[in-house]
Order: sequence, then structure tokens, then C-alpha cells
Amino acid sequence: FVANTKVELGVTLSVGGNLVSGHLISHDTYFEQLADDISAPFSSFGNGTDATMKEMILSFKPGESSEDTPAFHFIHLKDCRTYSTDGNPICDAGVLWRGRISAVDGFTIGLIAEKADAS
Repeated sequence: FVANTKVELGVTLSVGGNLVSGHLISHDTYFEQLADDISAPFSSFGNGTDATMKEMILSFKPGESSEDTPAFHFIHLKDCRTYSTDGNPICDAGVLWRGRISAVDGFTIGLIAEKADAS
């Protein structure tokens, strides 16, 4: 469902003992954001390199979704936080994440909430 729509849903995944929490997005949205993020630093050159980079990244985007395309073998999250088994974050918040659906051990609907500091 999410693969073909603009619907975004907060989920937390268990992947190899780590927790991955973010907003589930379509593969199209993932590749568009990835292309924007990677091409943005090249805009300072002012020579069209950013557009070339964006076009190159978008060329990796799978075609129309059907169950036999690579898009259905991956899950995509945005605004993602990843936590190790000791509860510490592995990466900064707000990153894009792409993983194999077959690697997901379990999931919950909703995001991990930050604990308020007990000071």
C-alpha cells in the first residue's frame, strides 16, 4: 500500500537486534529525497553538476511497482533513528534508511519516544 501512495506511517522495526524507528515511505519518495540530499552540496558549483547528480541517482529508482520488482524487496524510512541493543542511538535523527524486508525480525506501529531527562 505505502509503495504506491504518498501515505507515511510511523513504524519501529527490529532488525538484527537493533531498533529502527521512522516514517515508512514509498520507494519513489525515498529515491527523490536521496537524490535531493546527495545533489544539494553540488549546487554551490553553479555549473549544473547538482542536476546531473540528481538525474544519476534517480536513474537507480525502480520502475513501476509490481511484486516481482526490486522495490518490493526493500523497506524505506525517513526521519529515521537507529538504536543499538544497549539503547544508544547509532546515527543522528532525520536520516533516510533502506533495508531488506527479509531482514526485518518484527515491527510495531509507532515511533520510539524520547525519554525526558530525569534531572
